[in-house]
Amino acid sequence: MKKTIRKIIGAVLSAAMTIAPLVPARASASADISAPLSKTLAYLAQTVTAPQFGTGAGEWTVLALSRSAYSVPQGYFSGYYSRVERLVRENSGVLPGSSAKKTEYSRLIIALSAIGRNARDVGGYDLTAWLSSMPKVTQQGINGAVFALIALDAAGGEAPDVAKTSAVTGYDAGAGSANQVTRQKLIDYILDRELGKGTPSAGGFALSGAIADPDLTAMACQALAPYRGGSSNVSAAINRAVSVLSSSQLPNGGFASWESENSESVSQAIMALTALGIDPASDPRFVKSGGSALDALLRFADASGGFAHIAGGGVNGMATDQAALALTAYSRFSQGKASLYDMSDAAPAPEPWVSPFTDVSENDWFYTFVEYAYKNKLMSGVGGGRFDPNGRLTRAMVVTILANSAGADIAGGEAWWSRAREWGMKNGVTDGTNMEAPITREQLVTMLMNYARFSEIDISARADLAKYTDSGTVSFWAVEPVQWAVAVGLITGKSATEIAPTDGATRAEAATILMKYLENIEKQTTK
Repeated sequence: MKKTIRKIIGAVLSAAMTIAPLVPARASASADISAPLSKTLAYLAQTVTAPQFGTGAGEWTVLALSRSAYSVPQGYFSGYYSRVERLVRENSGVLPGSSAKKTEYSRLIIALSAIGRNARDVGGYDLTAWLSSMPKVTQQGINGAVFALIALDAAGGEAPDVAKTSAVTGYDAGAGSANQVTRQKLIDYILDRELGKGTPSAGGFALSGAIADPDLTAMACQALAPYRGGSSNVSAAINRAVSVLSSSQLPNGGFASWESENSESVSQAIMALTALGIDPASDPRFVKSGGSALDALLRFADASGGFAHIAGGGVNGMATDQAALALTAYSRFSQGKASLYDMSDAAPAPEPWVSPFTDVSENDWFYTFVEYAYKNKLMSGVGGGRFDPNGRLTRAMVVTILANSAGADIAGGEAWWSRAREWGMKNGVTDGTNMEAPITREQLVTMLMNYARFSEIDISARADLAKYTDSGTVSFWAVEPVQWAVAVGLITGKSATEIAPTDGATRAEAATILMKYLENIEKQTTK
C-alpha cells in the first residue's frame, strides 16, 4: 500500500527537451479536450516554475493555470504576486516597458484578477490608474483599447479619475477631463475602427490596413462580448465580425494572419467564439471541409504538451500560452462556466503569509519553500524568532521526519531519534550511521529515494550528470539517487557546472527539496 508523506503534518520536527510532432484525434461536436488541455497545462507548470511580470515571463501562463483551476504547487501564485509586488514598489508603480505600451498594465491587471488579487492596490499602487487616459491607452491603437476594456472588466469598477491620479501617473486630464477613460469611450473607440464602418462591406478589425485581421477581429469580439446584449451597435458589429471570421477561415479549419497560417490566430478565434457562446468545434460556420477551428488548433500540438507557431515548427512560448488559454476557454464554455476573461468566479486570494522569522524575508529565494515547510509542520524555527536557513539538518532529523510521515510509532528510546533510526533501518531508508552528523546533499536525496521506494513510487528516472564538473565526487552508493533527484527536479546544481554532492544540506535546501517531493514526486501513482 502506498504511504504518503502528507502524514508529515503530524511530525515532531519543527526545502531542453526533444520536440516530436503529435497529430491528435479530430474534435467532435461534443469535443473532449481534457487530455490535450491537461498535457499543455502540465507543460506550462513544469517549464514556467517562477512566473513574473512580462509578456513572455509567465503572465499568460498564470492566467491559463488559474482559469483552468490547474493544481499548481503551493506558493506558485503567491510567489508570482510577491515578485510583481516587489517590482511595482521598486519602480514606484511604473512598469518596465510601459512608456508607450499601456497593455503592460492591462495584461498584469488581468493576471492578478484571475488569481483573486486586487489590482487597485499592489504595493500601495492602483495599477488601473495607468488606464485612466484615453490618449495614453490608445497609443497602441485598437489593441490598447481592447485590452484596457478587458482589464477594467476583470478588475471591476471604473477607471480612476485621471486628474486625481495625475500626481502618480503624470497624465494630463485635458479640459474638463476630456481625456478620462470610461468603458463607453473604449467601446466607441473600438466600434469606430470597424473596417468599412457604415458601408455594406463593413466588418472586422485590423491594426492597420483595410483587410480584416483574424487576431484583432477576435480580440475585439472578446472585449465587446459582455456588452452585446445592451447595445444594438455592439451586437451588430459582433455579428459582422463573426461573419468575417467565418469567411476568412481556411478550408482546413485554421486561420492565417499576415498570409501565414498560425496557431495564435486560431487560438484567438476560439477565445472569441466561446466568449460569444459559439461552439468552435461544431458550429457549421466554423467547421470547414478539413475540420473545425478546434481541430485546426490541435494540429499544432507537440508531444511535449507545447504548441508550435506554424505547422512543423518547434514549440513556441507565446503559441503555447495562447493555445492553453484557448483550450481553457473551450473547457469553461463546455462546462457552462463564466468565459475566460469574466473574473466573477475568481476566488479571492488567501491572505499572504507573513514570515514569523527575522532571518526569512520575501526577498529570499527560499521564502516560499520555508512558508510551505512551516505551514505543513515539516520544520519550525530554532528559537529566538529565527529559522536559520543556512543551518544544518542532521541525519537524525531527516529520518525522524520520514518515520513520522509513515505513521511509525517512534516514541521512547534511548535517544530522541532511536526509534526513528530503528524504523529507518528496518525499511531500508537509512543505514543508521552517524545520526547526529549534518546530512549532505547526496545523503538527503538517498534517504528520499529510499523512502520513495518504500512508498512504492516509481524511482526509475535517471539524469546524465556529465554536465557537472564535480560529478566524479558523487559517492559510488549515491550515484543513482543523485541521478534520480536531478531527473525528477528535486535538486539542481549549486551552479551551472557543480552539483556539490558532499556539501552539507542547509535547512533552506531541505525545505525546498521536501516541498518539491510533496508537490511533484508524492503525487505519482503507485507502481
